[in-house]
Parts: sequence; C-alpha cells; structure tokens
Amino acid sequence: MLISKYTDDWRLIAELTASWPYTQEEVYKELEQQEYHGNDLRTYCHDIKSPILKEIFDSVVKHIPLLLAEMSDQPVFQEKWSFDYKGQILNNVTTDCFFVCDKPGYNTDIHIDCRTQVCTGMLFFNKVNDTDQITKFYTTHNKDNEICMSSEYRKGWYAANTHDCWHLGVNNTNRNRYALLFINNLKLK
Repeated sequence: MLISKYTDDWRLIAELTASWPYTQEEVYKELEQQEYHGNDLRTYCHDIKSPILKEIFDSVVKHIPLLLAEMSDQPVFQEKWSFDYKGQILNNVTTDCFFVCDKPGYNTDIHIDCRTQVCTGMLFFNKVNDTDQITKFYTTHNKDNEICMSSEYRKGWYAANTHDCWHLGVNNTNRNRYALLFINNLKLK
C-alpha cells in the first residue's frame, strides 16, 4: 500500500510512504542479489527473480493508477496539463516501473524530465534517510524553493512533470542506492 501526502497546495509533489511485511535488511539483501543492466552509474533490473521484490513491485504497480488519479484531482495539475476531463489523462498514459541501482558517484544534476513523462515516482530502500543519497526538488533551474525528499526505507516521492518541477538525484556515498522507479508516460501515436 502507498500513502501520499502533498508537500503543499501549489507544488505537485507528494511524499510517499509504503508498507509491506519485510524488514529493510531482508529487502536490501534481495536487491543486492538481483541482476542490473546498464553502462553507466544507473543500472536497471527488468527481470525480478526474488519473490519478495516481486511482491513489492506488484503492490506498487497496483497503486500507481491511484496516485495518478489523485494527482489528476489537483486543480494545479489540471491547469498545467490542460486536459478536458480526468479520464483524458488517465486513459492516455502507460506506466514503466523497475528497480534501479544508483552506483557511487551517480548525479543527475538539476533538470526537468522529458515532457512525454506525465509523472515520476521513486521509493527507496536505505536503512535511514541519507542526505548524500537524496532527491531534491526546486521551482527553477537556479535551485529556488528547495524540498528534500527522504531516501529512508519505505519512503519516496511522486511528482508531476511541469515547467517548474526541477530536481536532482545523487549518490555521494561509497555504497549503492537502490530504488523502485516508476514513470507515467504519454501514449504517443
């Protein structure tokens, strides 16, 4: 299950809290045993072998449409995405979801996502909130109005992709940062 709480009335960023019956140590051990692919500092696990991780994955995938529906109810989201009715956005997205491993030195630098991405979210698996393995959100590329999102176990975020949703993600530690990344993409014909 995922519980979301919006950071304020005007930003389209929700803090997420997940619940599942596994300890951080159990999940982290399973994450370390998965196969990740990629040639850079962010690698992806597309073939989940662990029953524990598969259960977590399926639980999150089941809740992503609810997060998007909740986001669609936000008046600011309706204004920024200019859709005529709620079903218009809900019926015109696909969802990608995968475990990622951000290796030491990973740094996205400040950016906004590709405009075909409607919303993006992450859930983290660290034992504690580590400010050296964090995601930060801003309202401009000058890093105004900073919000730091927790990287602690079962915590995360879900954010609408808008012109004022600048963010960065880092792993400035000597250990891997594991997360579950999910993206709502526009269906393009």
